[in-house]
Amino acid sequence: MKKYILSLFLLTGLFADNFTLENKLSITTGTYVKHISPNDSEHSYEGFKNQYIDIRYRISPSSKIVIGTLKNSQANRCLLLGLEHKWYDLGKKISFKGLYAYSGEFFFDAFDSCSNGGSYKDVKDKIGIGFVPYIYHGFEFELSKNISLDAGFLLPVVAVVGLRFNF
Repeated sequence: MKKYILSLFLLTGLFADNFTLENKLSITTGTYVKHISPNDSEHSYEGFKNQYIDIRYRISPSSKIVIGTLKNSQANRCLLLGLEHKWYDLGKKISFKGLYAYSGEFFFDAFDSCSNGGSYKDVKDKIGIGFVPYIYHGFEFELSKNISLDAGFLLPVVAVVGLRFNF
């Protein structure tokens, strides 16, 4: 896991112009996932077992680049690349956000098995690369200047709650 975290920090640095930590960097972890659709043995990696972690770097006042990793429902490690956008501020401590991302295989060995099952495999069988689009909408609740809680839904019907640390 340490290798993945180091890789995420390095990749974030590659995308950053004038990389500084003036409240531009955040890390999301401790994510809880629950499939709302009927549960079966395929969704064995619910709860905190998904090992989700991401690094977000602010590129504008309302947008962040997101680079992360997670275990999908079949317990396969996947890469997450995307963009977060803050759509609305609903007061000083609550905002409505969206995350639009690619979750799937990548050329690192750690992500090779991402498409070994489920929707990832279905897509790989059709187009040659295993991935799924991640479309998330939810609310960010600022608990303090450096800690916030995200809660929302990942399409089609997955509830997600995560803890974010802001630097």
